[in-house]
Amino acid sequence: MDKYLAGWHNENEQWRKARKKEWKLVEPVVDCYSPRDKEERAKLKDFFLTGNLDFNNYNGFSIEFLKEDDEEITSDFDCALDGIRGRVFLLMLISPIQTEEMYRYIIEQVKKRKEEIWQKELKQAREYYLKCAGRYHSRTTPRIKDELPLAGREKLLFKFLHGEALENDIQFELSKDKQKYVQDVISNFFRHSFNLIISPNPSPKHYYNGYSSYLRSIASYIETAEVIEIHNPDLALTASIYCVRDVLENKEQYLPIKIKVAEDFTEFVKAIVKYLPERVTTIFAKAHKDWDSGQGKEEWQKLKQLVWADWSSQKWVNKRDFDKFGKPKNGDLQ
Repeated sequence: MDKYLAGWHNENEQWRKARKKEWKLVEPVVDCYSPRDKEERAKLKDFFLTGNLDFNNYNGFSIEFLKEDDEEITSDFDCALDGIRGRVFLLMLISPIQTEEMYRYIIEQVKKRKEEIWQKELKQAREYYLKCAGRYHSRTTPRIKDELPLAGREKLLFKFLHGEALENDIQFELSKDKQKYVQDVISNFFRHSFNLIISPNPSPKHYYNGYSSYLRSIASYIETAEVIEIHNPDLALTASIYCVRDVLENKEQYLPIKIKVAEDFTEFVKAIVKYLPERVTTIFAKAHKDWDSGQGKEEWQKLKQLVWADWSSQKWVNKRDFDKFGKPKNGDLQ
């Protein structure tokens, strides 16, 4: 049997029960980057639970039909999710065996196909990974409860979709892929970090794993861009520094997840500072200087009220539970 498909153990009742529980974590990831109709979702769920090929290929075609109709399809692996959008990403996500060896096997099998198919599949896989990671940085995130970002597969997906393993095999054109990626995510990174710390009810389980995975993705490509554009207004950059300094100097008032993000943010800025435009580094330097003098702390108290006023306008926030600065009235940590 194909090495990939041998990962399913349908004869083991305990394995089947554990697999059903795992689907609850995987399903939101499957849905988040591309709307799927009921039929396709049912195919993906069935494949995840059983590894069954006969009913989970494009339009429900069987193995025999696919092998007879398409001369490029020569193995059972080739039939797995054939025709499904984001095939490579899904094969990695769905695999019952989550190891570097299995991911490498998936890559090797896909590379046996025509070169243009391989390039297209790999590019899609990288894009889908980014979309999945990025969903954990939106203002609507607190509505999603008890999820593991990327179903707990962040490290392997990161390594094989943004690490050296694939970069050594195929180089993407800077102007079409890396540069756009770097500039887009860097432009939003400060806002994402700011929102994460200011959020009234972040969950370490839900936020930090996804945030740290996303941060590593950004950092891995910083050096590939000639220029990093920052589109945020100057005030937003200043507020980010104020916010982080406030958290780090008053840890007893903040949740551990916010402290961790503030620490990561600080280290990340130090790592990329030489790649930032002078305008941005000047803003950061002034913000730190103003904070140390006390002027920044006074400004932050005013800004924080404005930030909380914005947050409290969200329907899912009960602003009666917080003061004008967003601090819980019941005495809980911010």
